Amino acid sequence: MPAQAHGFAIKTPRSTVTDFGTEFGVQVQDSAASEVHVFDGRVQVRTAPRSHQPSRKQDVTQGKAAVISQSGMLDINRLGARPNLFMRDIPGPNSFGIPNKRMDLADIVGGGSGFGTGRRYACINPVTGHTVSTCRSERRAGGKGYVKVPSLPFVDGVFVPLAKGGLIPISTAGHHFDFPPGQGNWYVEPAHAGKPDPRAFLTLDGQTYGTADRPALLMHANLGITFDLDAIRASLTGTRIKGFTSVCGISNHVQRNKTPDAILYVLVDGQVRFFREIELPADPAVHIDIDLRQHERFLTLVCLAGTANYGDWTLFGVPALELEGGFEDATVPR
Repeated sequence: MPAQAHGFAIKTPRSTVTDFGTEFGVQVQDSAASEVHVFDGRVQVRTAPRSHQPSRKQDVTQGKAAVISQSGMLDINRLGARPNLFMRDIPGPNSFGIPNKRMDLADIVGGGSGFGTGRRYACINPVTGHTVSTCRSERRAGGKGYVKVPSLPFVDGVFVPLAKGGLIPISTAGHHFDFPPGQGNWYVEPAHAGKPDPRAFLTLDGQTYGTADRPALLMHANLGITFDLDAIRASLTGTRIKGFTSVCGISNHVQRNKTPDAILYVLVDGQVRFFREIELPADPAVHIDIDLRQHERFLTLVCLAGTANYGDWTLFGVPALELEGGFEDATVPR
């Protein structure tokens, strides 16, 4: 913010944010709760007075965030990784995630807002729930249950389906699903785009994925990931999630002398909305188009190894939440 603009203020339903030469982001939720994230410099946050609760003001400095609750309570927290929830630059002409149009789930796995702010190649360990900067391929034992991902606000959790199959939890709200028996192990973390040179191998029906305009969520068997649609809705004031679309399949690079195959599920609140047993070369790319209703909260994507147990380099290309309505998310550059 230039010097002559110091004192610029943004009003939210429960607070006023005054700039003192900084770069910061403001996010307002449908509930009237809001967050103020300071990337550089300093702002002052003043809460609106309410009955039996006087106004309160506090400075928020670089690397911290203020959370103003629905009731007007003010709390100052460490910013952590949440700068990635804001668009700090104008999206390029090839950007896939576009406010008021579509939200990129691969970008969310990369720690982003769904609009191109995530870290390419970032991924999630499905046993610990921790995020890591890049994936690696090696056989590893599965975990024992559903794991939360606290560092990614739009990802509810991850899991590795059990070798014996059967009911396992797939959300923090207690949804379960009865999976068939499988391998019980995993090889590669669910990742935003995959390996550091995704163009070398993420292809479906001759089309390259894992780029800015064609992102990819790599889901090598055996993995599951659940997105919290309510948390996403809370960040998209005035915007409705219409549905989920993607093109999925086994990356065409793996076809050699064998016939790679895999099993894909898309679940909504624990109910099957898409199921497909795929193999190469018969299924070079499969399109998914699912309507999502306002009361539906959890979207779960799952990949299981097929009978061949070979070449399960499965990906969800251009994985999008289709949007309509308004979008309110402001970032003020210095």
